[in-house]
Amino acid sequence: MERIINVLRLNAYMPMKTNLKNIIMFFKNNEDKMDIIAFVDNTKDVQYGSEQMSDITFQIERKFLLKGKRNVNIQYVVITDNIVRDKEIGEAEKISFWLYDIYTSKIIAYENSLDEFDDLREQIESELMKMRQPDTAEKSSGLISFTLVNTILLLLNILIFVIMENKRSSLGEAAFVVYGGCEWRSIYYGGEYYRLLTAMFIHFGFDHLLSNMICLFVLGPEVEKIYGKIRYLLIYLISGIGAGVVSSLYYMNEGKLVYSAGASGAIYGIIGAMLVGLYFEKKIDGAHVMGRILMMILMVVFSEQINVDVDYIAHLGGLVVGFMSSALVSYIQYNRAKSS
Repeated sequence: MERIINVLRLNAYMPMKTNLKNIIMFFKNNEDKMDIIAFVDNTKDVQYGSEQMSDITFQIERKFLLKGKRNVNIQYVVITDNIVRDKEIGEAEKISFWLYDIYTSKIIAYENSLDEFDDLREQIESELMKMRQPDTAEKSSGLISFTLVNTILLLLNILIFVIMENKRSSLGEAAFVVYGGCEWRSIYYGGEYYRLLTAMFIHFGFDHLLSNMICLFVLGPEVEKIYGKIRYLLIYLISGIGAGVVSSLYYMNEGKLVYSAGASGAIYGIIGAMLVGLYFEKKIDGAHVMGRILMMILMVVFSEQINVDVDYIAHLGGLVVGFMSSALVSYIQYNRAKSS
């Protein structure tokens, strides 16, 4: 918040003490009125709704009324990752608030709220956008980047590989079929649809695992930062399942018996999501992202040189499904923000 604090200080605002979680307030004491601007971060574990905001407003007005200030103007800036949820704050009476949508980097003012407050809107919007961008040091830090969901996916893939290697020692290659590899006869005739999910966490060998995990390590954090944890996980899973569906349908139509496994379908979905992000998320560093995609492509080429049997159909299916699912998510979010 250092950027915001500097902007507000330049406009004669001072920090205001509060014990409210995820809320930071500033005030400017004028002769005839008190101007207060409050930043409410609704992207964290605690979200404030219309009732809580009404209570907060009442307490602030009461506090300054006791000090002889009858004219108290309060402007809330609600930082949100869900504008549908948080626009309901407008149902509360006497509350003027702006929503700052982290996905579009825009401030939205609803009909009951002020379009401007002490000439601060444009300045705040600009500084909030800068805060959401990765720092230069982070951009130049190479491949070292960890995010929660992507790290869990990496560890889960590695753990399942270790378990499968133990099973392989007793069952041989049959372990891939017994423990969830993607094979269209078992799915179509046996109704074992769970294989579409489990197959994306199974790998045929260490080289297969290594190349996929490097790709996931390079690309995953970028996509998770663009879409957020839940959307990233959904895109990953939908892409992996979609890759399995496309691959199974193709080889069933060809009459070929092919066993498929690996995270590559989901990873190609991540590439599709990243390409969509370059269009919708204007604030991300395009050159930085494209550099990571290029590195991933080189890794895939290397992987395909050491693995003769590559399921290109699954790769293509994952890419298309990832592109379409992330495009749908981004388009809906963009239009919600635009219509609001």
